[in-house]
Amino acid sequence: MSAFYKFARVDDPDAFCAAVAAKAAEYDVAGSVLIATEGINGTVAASRASTDAFFAWLRRDERFGDLATKESLVDFVPFKRLRSR
Repeated sequence: MSAFYKFARVDDPDAFCAAVAAKAAEYDVAGSVLIATEGINGTVAASRASTDAFFAWLRRDERFGDLATKESLVDFVPFKRLRSR
């Protein structure tokens, strides 16, 4: 499980939210991600490979290139789906 946040300008939060939701679905990532004009905040869980791929994709955006995460190891994914808003 990974918690993260990053203050960064997001001009179109709705469009970015849709992109994050689509990529999370592609990688089978579940949890909660909040996106606003001020940045991103979330807690997500998935397999190690899926989590790594999701954050690699997110960090390709120069605004989130140095995104740090706080991780906790869990035996199961504690979320049923991704909520992105």
